[in-house]
Amino acid sequence: MNTFFNITLITLLSLSQLFARSFNDPQIMEAESIKTVYIKLNGVIIIENSLDNKVHIKTTSKVDGKIIGFSNNEDLSAYRVETFMDEKDLTIKPAKRESRWTVGINTVSEENTHIIRIPKDKNVVINSSDANININGRYALLKINNREGETEITALENDIRYLTCRSANGEIWFNGKEQEESYMNILPGNAVIDVNSYRGIIKMYVK
Repeated sequence: MNTFFNITLITLLSLSQLFARSFNDPQIMEAESIKTVYIKLNGVIIIENSLDNKVHIKTTSKVDGKIIGFSNNEDLSAYRVETFMDEKDLTIKPAKRESRWTVGINTVSEENTHIIRIPKDKNVVINSSDANININGRYALLKINNREGETEITALENDIRYLTCRSANGEIWFNGKEQEESYMNILPGNAVIDVNSYRGIIKMYVK
């Protein structure tokens, strides 16, 4: 039994692989006909106003870790996002790829960062299960559903009309002060901001 274990361990160690890869995938598209941008991503999501009438998407994927044993990690397609237009709606989501499998020990992790620049007259809807979201800009409508992770928004008071934040089992912070599980405010601007989380953290900064 010990001999078999030692042979297996030696075999696995001889098959160890170290992974350290990085991918960058920029995309640019005209935004004149777009009314709403739907973002269905996880990982790090940074949303900013674009300086032109275009949607700019920059995706960076970092893969790091080690595999001892057998895996299809080398054969996996690189992480990419894809876009779809449906009348006046643009959807951004991950492209489909193969499932990762390992026989042995796998410490490989993948960190995906998305920087998306969108014109300020568009509606933005984000649906995530676990993301770290940072919003620094103004939009006609900003609606976020982020089940876990952290959502941070910085906005100007004169840009917001209705602000609603809900986090049933998480935290809500408004200008550095912790709030109840639901926070609402009416301000003098025009934009609507609606943020929902199940057990994540919502941080709202209004200047």
